[in-house]
Amino acid sequence: MAASSVVSFGRLLPLLRPSPFGDKEMIQKLMAFSGGLTGRITTLLAQAAELAFREKIESISLELLERAAGAGVFKLPVEEEPDEANA
Repeated sequence: MAASSVVSFGRLLPLLRPSPFGDKEMIQKLMAFSGGLTGRITTLLAQAAELAFREKIESISLELLERAAGAGVFKLPVEEEPDEANA
């Protein structure tokens, strides 16, 4: 999903204040948390928007995006070290 698409999607979110979707760091975080998959990006932004609404922040910051991603759904898999006993 291109940065312009993220900005466009962000405008559709029912938040009262603008969010920095065009910022390079925001785009990098979205890509890292979602693996660049459009469905995951939109779901993550929707979850972050829900947090912003519930907490009466009305904007998605990097910190809020990280908290939404930290819920576990979008954590990228960590490569496990090979089990020495099975090696």
